[in-house]
Amino acid sequence: MRDVYTPTKARADFYNLIKEVNNQSRPITIVPATGEENASAVLISKRDYEAQQETMALLANGELQFALKHKDDTDTIDANELTRLLDAEGDDGDNK
Repeated sequence: MRDVYTPTKARADFYNLIKEVNNQSRPITIVPATGEENASAVLISKRDYEAQQETMALLANGELQFALKHKDDTDTIDANELTRLLDAEGDDGDNK
């Protein structure tokens, strides 16, 4: 269930709404008394906003899809080992 407030009610209890979205990690929808959805707004915590922005950035550059695709891979490699392998591969390319 979403929490819906008119601008007047939201303004009257704004400080508590900020605390609520931060504590509950649940958005608050602010809809004009006319009920016009296109003129509505959503109040979310900064933490949730930043998480959404990061998710969208990861989706945009393909990192999230790659991570999800490979999350069940049983072959793992240590970061230091990966660096060593990449360095060795680069050295082989220099010798040619």
